[in-house]
Amino acid sequence: MRNPTPPQVRIFVKELEIAASVGVYDHERSGAQRLIFDIEVSVPAACDDTLASTIDYDAIIATVQSVVARGHYHLVETIAKTVSEELFRDVRIQEIMVQIAKPAAVKMARAAGVVWRESRDTGL
Repeated sequence: MRNPTPPQVRIFVKELEIAASVGVYDHERSGAQRLIFDIEVSVPAACDDTLASTIDYDAIIATVQSVVARGHYHLVETIAKTVSEELFRDVRIQEIMVQIAKPAAVKMARAAGVVWRESRDTGL
């Protein structure tokens, strides 16, 4: 008999707007730009009805805020990678998706950006 895979839950924060110092061009270094984050993490399903048994939305938001506050980044890819690394400090997280939209990046588009996906190496 096959053992079923333990249930997973995807926890998300959508359209989190944070001003960040990001960009390679001179005009991008003069001030903060609006970034829009969509974050999704995959974790084992909560075993009880307590916040301690899952990932708190506020912890995800605090991680993004902390990463952005560290200073200027040239690439949104670097921000996404750093957010992912910080979130993976919680060993319960198995997969992460960080999407960052930069609305002012391209005049003819609503936004441009990056999607960073990463999975924990479980050794299986």
